[in-house]
Amino acid sequence: MEKRGVNADDFIIFLTKLLPDLKPSSVIYLDNAAIHKTARVEQWFADHGINVFYSSPYSPDYNPIELLFSQLKQIVKRDRYQNWPLIAVIERKMKSFLSITLIM
Repeated sequence: MEKRGVNADDFIIFLTKLLPDLKPSSVIYLDNAAIHKTARVEQWFADHGINVFYSSPYSPDYNPIELLFSQLKQIVKRDRYQNWPLIAVIERKMKSFLSITLIM
């Protein structure tokens, strides 16, 4: 298997798999990766009536996933010499993070 980056085709496949779980009022929040802003991806969003908001360029402090990564890094640094399963900690944090509902 060759290693390569994710491209617009891969992203559209992912979005198509995500589509059944999206509610009519769903909003997708994306960073400014080039694949998120291709004409094909933007057309896909328009075709499916999905609202998209993009984060401010060069503003990782406003990117929700960066908050999760920051917490995970703190846990790893704090507990690196203790005997605990890292996967379980990450799983708990992910469940907690994913349970947050943003109301706009």
